[in-house]
Amino acid sequence: MKITKMIIALFFIFCITFPARANDNENIDTASIGFDQHIGAQLPATLTLRDTQNRAVALGNQFGHRPLALVLVWYECPNLCNVLLDGVFAGLKNADLKPGRDLDLLIVSIDPDETPAQARLKQQTLSTRFIGANAAIFLSGDRTALTMLQSSIGFRAQYDAAHRQFIHPSGLVMATPSGKITRYLLGVVFDREELINSLSPGPSPLDPLDPLGSAGRGEKIAEKGNFIERVSLRCGITLADASQRTTTIVATLRALCILLFAFLAIVLVRKWRRT
Repeated sequence: MKITKMIIALFFIFCITFPARANDNENIDTASIGFDQHIGAQLPATLTLRDTQNRAVALGNQFGHRPLALVLVWYECPNLCNVLLDGVFAGLKNADLKPGRDLDLLIVSIDPDETPAQARLKQQTLSTRFIGANAAIFLSGDRTALTMLQSSIGFRAQYDAAHRQFIHPSGLVMATPSGKITRYLLGVVFDREELINSLSPGPSPLDPLDPLGSAGRGEKIAEKGNFIERVSLRCGITLADASQRTTTIVATLRALCILLFAFLAIVLVRKWRRT
C-alpha cells in the first residue's frame, strides 16, 4: 500500500511539473522574431568584425566588388542554422553561382561569445561538402557590432535562456556591390531562378507581386515580406505559432494527467473501504 501511494504521489508531481517545463518558451515573444525588410538601406561600411584569422575586417572592405549575400547564423546552433547553411550552398551550386566569382557571401555569427576559431571550424566543416565554402567569408563580432549589423538589416532575434539558444529568422539578405540592400530571400531552401535574379538590383521579373516593375516597388515588397514572414522558418522555433501549439498540447496532457490521477484515487479509496 505504501509503495502504491508513493507511485501515485510521484505521478502527481510529474503531472504538475511537466507542463511547467514544457511551457518555458511562453516567455519568448515569437511575434517579435523576424525580418523588417529595409529595402534600399545601406549596410554600415564602418562596422568592424573579425575573420577566421582573428583579423579586424571593416564591412566596407567588402564593397565595390560583387553583389553581396549576407547570412546571420549561430555557429554552434543545434537547430535550423545548419539546414540554412546547407540550403544556401546547395542553392548556389544549383544556380551555378560561386562565392568570390559571382557574389561575395558573408556569413556572420549572431552570438557575441563565438570566436574566430569557431568560425574557422564551421568553414572547414562546410568545405568538406561544399566547394563554395572555401570562398565564403566567415565572420564574428562583439555585441556592439552585431547589434548594429542586425539593426541595419532589420534582423530581430531573442535569446532563450531557458534552453540556451538563439531564436531568430532564417534567410539571405541580398545587397548591391556598394552595400545597398535589394531584397530578402526567406527560409532555408532557395530557388535557382530566385537566386540568379537576386543578383540584379531591380525586382525579379518572376515576382507576381511586383508586375509593375520599379513603380510602387516598396509597397509590393512590403506586402510580400509580410506574407512570407508569417510562414517563414525560425531557428529555435519551427514555425511562428509553435508555442501556441505546444501550449495546447501541454494543456491536454495536464488534463489527462489529472483525470488519470482522479481515477487512481477512486480505485484506491474503494479498495481501502473493502479492506
